Amino acid sequence: MNKKALSAVVGTLVLIGVTMAAAALVLGFVRFFVQDKLTNSKGCLDILEKIELNEDYTCYNSSTTEGNEKVLVSLSRGEVSLDSVIITISSEYESKTFSLTDFQETISGVLPYGFSEAQTVSLPGNESGKTYVVDWPLSNYGVVQTVEIAPVIDGKACEVLEKMDTLANCF
Repeated sequence: MNKKALSAVVGTLVLIGVTMAAAALVLGFVRFFVQDKLTNSKGCLDILEKIELNEDYTCYNSSTTEGNEKVLVSLSRGEVSLDSVIITISSEYESKTFSLTDFQETISGVLPYGFSEAQTVSLPGNESGKTYVVDWPLSNYGVVQTVEIAPVIDGKACEVLEKMDTLANCF
């Protein structure tokens, strides 16, 4: 019997076994992290096109008196469960961020469209939309450059879902 041939076969089998074990460890490690990230982002991916800025009614109103300019932000909502939506309005110099939930609440400088005095605001219901009027004094903030929305699902903020870089003048 040739002992050298037998030791080469055993060595090859050991090398294949070690390679398979290393591959299994790497696969398990990578799978754990990728699956965790996919689970966290699944909710955010599920709502694409279910909460949107309505570009027809999201605009800048400069026709009001100086220092009392407004930004209109219009949201459309499909059938989707949300904790809240974070809305950020930005200029070159300043930004204003606020969060809307399903519950009525008072947010300084934010009114439902059509009201001129302090009112509570909330997200639009499922399969509906709402427009909000946001105080944006041009002398304090500068010209509006962007409006962004980022939903919050199960306590986790998603990345910016939609962004408008150019706002038309409402009037």
